[in-house]
Amino acid sequence: MKKKYLSPERIDAILQTLPFPVFYAEDESLENVLAALYVEEIGEQSAMLVPEYIDMVKENADGSETYARYALIDATSDYKNTFPEFDN
Repeated sequence: MKKKYLSPERIDAILQTLPFPVFYAEDESLENVLAALYVEEIGEQSAMLVPEYIDMVKENADGSETYARYALIDATSDYKNTFPEFDN
C-alpha cells in the first residue's frame, strides 16, 4: 500500500498556525510527512494566567483528523520562593 504524505502547501499552512507544530515523517526532511500535530486554539486565561483549555489536531496524510481538548483541571502557584514580596 502506497503511503500518503501531506502536501508542501498543507505543511506551509500548518506552519502558520499557533506555535509548535509537530510533524511525523519518515526522515528528517519535510518531504515525507505522514501526519502533523498542532494547536488549533488556546482558550482564555484563567486567574493563574494559564489557558483554560488547549485544542489540538492530529492531521493524517489520508485526510483523517483527530481532535483533542486539554482542559485545565487544577492550578496552584507558589510565589513565596521566587517572589517573596508577593507572599501575603
